[in-house]
Amino acid sequence: MQAIVVHALGDPDVLTLRSHPTPRPGPGEVLVRLQAIGVNFYDTERRRGVYEPPNLPYVPGDEAAGVVEALGEGVEAAWLGRRVAFWAPRTSGAYAEYAVAPAGALFSLLDDLDVALAAALPVQGSPPTVWRILPPR
Repeated sequence: MQAIVVHALGDPDVLTLRSHPTPRPGPGEVLVRLQAIGVNFYDTERRRGVYEPPNLPYVPGDEAAGVVEALGEGVEAAWLGRRVAFWAPRTSGAYAEYAVAPAGALFSLLDDLDVALAAALPVQGSPPTVWRILPPR
């Protein structure tokens, strides 16, 4: 698969598109074929080493939407093939074609919900984030 891989902390030029192994879901996890991702302030600050510096190399991104392609042990079969979104800090990385996420972090998407919007809902659309960006009343 293709993924954005970070080998050094720094500015956006440390983001490198390259071939990367497709992750495999472990117990309680699913493999999601990603269709859209959320890019959050947290992602940029982690890439720079400001918040929770990651072990290098790593694939950034914790928020995404797509279709469940494979199930880990103990995950209900009903998730297979379902359109989902998730926010799962320190997953296998959402800046990629595929990511592994805990089944408990998933939520199903309505058929008519745009996947790009769905990818932004878990964090960017959450009440704490929305309240911080609304003008004072």
